[in-house]
This record gives sequence, C-alpha cells and structure tokens, in this order.
Amino acid sequence: MGAGDEDLNPVAAVGTYRSVGFAPRLSVVVPAHNRAPRLPALLAALRAELDRHGAAELILVDSASADETGRIAAAAAEGDPARVRALRVDRPGACRARNQGLAVARAPLVVFLDDDVLPRPGCFAALEAAHADRRVYAAGGRIVLRFEGVPPTWLTTPFVSYLAGYDLGERPRDVTGDGDALVPRSALMSVRRDVLERLGGFCELFGPRAGRPMVGDEPELCRRIVSGGGRLLYVPDAVVDHLVPAARLTETYLVRRFFYQGVTEAFTDIRFAGARAAWGRLGRGLRHRAAGTSWDGAANAECNAMLERCRRRQSLGYAAGSILGLIRYRALRRLAA
Repeated sequence: MGAGDEDLNPVAAVGTYRSVGFAPRLSVVVPAHNRAPRLPALLAALRAELDRHGAAELILVDSASADETGRIAAAAAEGDPARVRALRVDRPGACRARNQGLAVARAPLVVFLDDDVLPRPGCFAALEAAHADRRVYAAGGRIVLRFEGVPPTWLTTPFVSYLAGYDLGERPRDVTGDGDALVPRSALMSVRRDVLERLGGFCELFGPRAGRPMVGDEPELCRRIVSGGGRLLYVPDAVVDHLVPAARLTETYLVRRFFYQGVTEAFTDIRFAGARAAWGRLGRGLRHRAAGTSWDGAANAECNAMLERCRRRQSLGYAAGSILGLIRYRALRRLAA
C-alpha cells in the first residue's frame, strides 16, 4: 500500500528527528505539491493552531515538488524542531505522501489537511473531541470554499462538492451509513492511527497526483473503516477555508475534474464489487444517456449547459476507468482483500 522506504527522505536537518520532550496527542500531516507561494500562510495558521492545542506535532510532506515547497518545509522544521518535521517523497501522489507522514506519526490521532486550506481557530480541538467516543474511527469538518475573484454564474450547487466543498450543517452528524458522497474529506479529516495502520493507510491507486485530479481516496478508506466496524462523524465546529484559484473555475479544469470522477467511480466499483458491477453500471449509464437524461439519472433542473457538458465527460471517464480498471484489476482487487 505504502511507498517503499527508499522514497522517504528527510529534507530538514538531522536535528529535526531528534527525540523531543512531549508526547503529542495529535499528529497533523500535510502533503504539499508545488505550493511554495501559499505555504507560508498555511504554516502561519498551523503554528497558531499548534499553540492553541498545545499537544500536537506537524508533519510536512513535500510530494515531489519542483518549486521551493521543500525548502520552505525544511525551514519550518529547522525553526521549530520539537513540533515540526519535514519529509520528501520522490514520487508525487497525495495518498503516498499521507502514508509516509503516517509512517512517522507518533500521536494516537492523525489529522490530515490539504495544502490549499487554512484552518480556523479550534479546528484541532474539535476533531480531537469527536474521538472521545472510541467507536468514532474517522471524523471530518466543514470545508468552506473561498474563491479568487467572482465565481461564474453557472457555478451552482452541483459543482460545490467537485471543488471540495463540504458542509452538512450546524449540527454534528453520524455519516456512517450515508454513502460515499457524504464521508469526511481529506482536506480536513482525522483518523485513529491504530485504525489506519491496521488498514494499511490510504490506497495509493486513488487520490490526486501529478496534476491529475483523481479523487475517491476518502470514500475508499471510509468503506474499509465502516466494514471494520468503525463510525464516521461530521464535526461542524472544525472548519477550514479552501482556497479555490481562478484556474479551477474554468470549463477546462472542471471537465477534467468530472472525467476523473468517472474514472474514480469505476475503480471503486471494481475494487469493492468486481468488474461485473462496473460494466453493469456502465450499461445503465448508457441507457440513461439514450433516454436523454444524465449519466447517473440525476436531474438538471436549472438546464445548466456547463453541468451537462461536465456530466457527459464524467460518463466518458467511467467508461475509461472501466477499461483501465480491467488492466489494473489484480491490484484493485488485491487491495480489497
């Protein structure tokens, strides 16, 4: 599941790894890929949360960046060696980077944040409190979208989740049985370390890598968590702001994002139910298209032309994923064992 040890290299000084004088209750893992311009603001917010919490460590994982991300992470570790560590993974991939962070985490609870969010005050404490009930294996907080500039008029509610927005309201909610669409998001997600280690971490066939907006890493992990008897909890008091650049508010980005959503869904169906389930869903989707409805039968009440184009691309992605999933069938099904 995880990358080999040869992919794990310290980018900070040896002193970063020296024994420290406190036992953290939280290990915060942040994979970062080519985020040098935004990383200082995130580090400032994370340091403030570390101060507020008082018993958390920060693990920054440079995911094969080509810019100054690694240098900035190393400087942060050198400046605060008791609480901050920096690693470098030589092959890109968010799940690979998370797994390498998990490998060196020391706390019983691991919090994952993406590199394009800013945590709000109290975020860590709210997630930690959710795990007071040992039956809660994973929890996730609200992800509030913050756009660069004015969003286009066609950006309606169906697009929000595709841009990583996640808001289930003001009350805590058990989402254990609510399906893939409502599981916690890795942009702000906490998981018990013993559970992650038992499950082998994140599946590295899923999740974003090298500019490809693959997804599905959280639903894949959460399905295994639920199969193992764990509960999933939505925690509204844990909040991050997710920064959405203007480049992601374009047709070019969104049709790719929907395409890889389709690929991901095909991988997920094959991984948990086998090839027959994927090809059966593909047939149903084609029948929906022939009947003039969307790939999944969902309505487009607003007659949003952009949404229709994106959903067409998602159906192509599912077809492509069904074929690619057959090529990678052994790997997908082996991970299901």
